[in-house]
Amino acid sequence: MSFIECLRKICKLLDKNKIEYVIVGGLATILLGVQRTTLDIDIIINLIFEDEVRKLVKVLKEANFNANLYEALEAFKERGHFTAISEEGRIIDFKYAKSNLDILTLKRKMFIEVLQTKIPISPLEELITAKLKILRSQKDVEDALQLMYIYIDKIDWKLLRKYVGDDPLKYANKILSTIMKEFKDEKHTINKIRKLRELKTKIENTLKTKIEPP
Repeated sequence: MSFIECLRKICKLLDKNKIEYVIVGGLATILLGVQRTTLDIDIIINLIFEDEVRKLVKVLKEANFNANLYEALEAFKERGHFTAISEEGRIIDFKYAKSNLDILTLKRKMFIEVLQTKIPISPLEELITAKLKILRSQKDVEDALQLMYIYIDKIDWKLLRKYVGDDPLKYANKILSTIMKEFKDEKHTINKIRKLRELKTKIENTLKTKIEPP
């Protein structure tokens, strides 16, 4: 079973059991056209009662996913996350909705079609915000900048600025500055950050000519 087939299988399973969910993280970024790799499927789920958790683990096991009920229940109490693993070893990381950003992501999710299956994924603004405000790695900043560049005309820049609490491009640059200081002796990292800053400048210049700046 391929990565995409695994995604389709898990989505159909969640749809059939009427579990509210949305695909986020690296896979959502890939589905939106960013060239990168990911090793797992990140899913935010909205469950209210322990019985719903028990049902989810039960149907996962019936569909040949390896899932641990104790881990799922402990994660539910802490509003954290737990994993399920397919027969082929593909990892599905379930995160219980906790923050306002999680709830907004679920509420405003958008759909794309993958092999005749509708897949709910994070809206651009929420996905970029999570990359910048929560994850904050070099790869996540790169994802955020790539999404801002690809979808420059579709992003609600005022909403994105509200979520980030700052100009998202300036915020991204601050994170890159921190990373550069931490890895100042690693030439590969420094060169990568320079390229990302060039992309940031390209986005800024494009915004000036195409739409109202953020």
